[in-house]
Amino acid sequence: MTDPTPINRELEPRIVDELAVLDLDRTLINTSKITELVFSFLAKSGVEPGRIYEAMEYVEAQSGNSFFLFDYIEAEFSKELLEAVKDKIINDDAMLDEIRQDLLCTGADQLIYALEGQGTPWVIVTYGEKNYQEFKLALFSKLIGREAQGVPSIITDTKNKSEWATNEWFSGDDEFGEVPAEVMGELLLVRTVTIVDDKTSNLQSPDGRVVGVLVDNSINPASGVVSTAELADAVNSGVRLAEIAHL
Repeated sequence: MTDPTPINRELEPRIVDELAVLDLDRTLINTSKITELVFSFLAKSGVEPGRIYEAMEYVEAQSGNSFFLFDYIEAEFSKELLEAVKDKIINDDAMLDEIRQDLLCTGADQLIYALEGQGTPWVIVTYGEKNYQEFKLALFSKLIGREAQGVPSIITDTKNKSEWATNEWFSGDDEFGEVPAEVMGELLLVRTVTIVDDKTSNLQSPDGRVVGVLVDNSINPASGVVSTAELADAVNSGVRLAEIAHL
């Protein structure tokens, strides 16, 4: 029997009330621990302790600055060594299982599962050095059991994710933003985009269709700011991220 559906028929977009845009560093993963892990594997690969110490001191001194870690490691050591270290980390299942909770921000995996249980589509949008961000995305995928399929993600060169989402997905006064199929695997029309990020500057948008939730996963969080684990609990209880953004 011949399929009556034309092979080039455009798929109907799916209309959703909300798309969750999740930051990666310090929102889902503990970036400083991953940096330490990379340097520990450099040491295991035969780099002298003195050179490791000097490199780590230099990296720590760049805190707060725009700094490309993997570019620095390639220049200071070698691209071949960096690639070998990346492969060793990603393929060391026993080690990753042992330190999984140290690498993930508490509640990161639960937030993903809660959003999926709620039916809220999500995508990770991260800013930074492409090769380092790709490594962390691959690592995050493995840590939450999504190694095979990966996670929906975008690496952007715009720091302010709210501004980026507004410019990329919304046009004029249209009710819906259009998220292309290459992002989520299907064309989405979204009423609200909710950004979850650890930096206030990434949540500033004059567009009411793009809202933000500030998270703080530090040991001494700021008053009135939620952690990733608290967000996961809220979503699990039926609360939408956009509702938290409007509190």
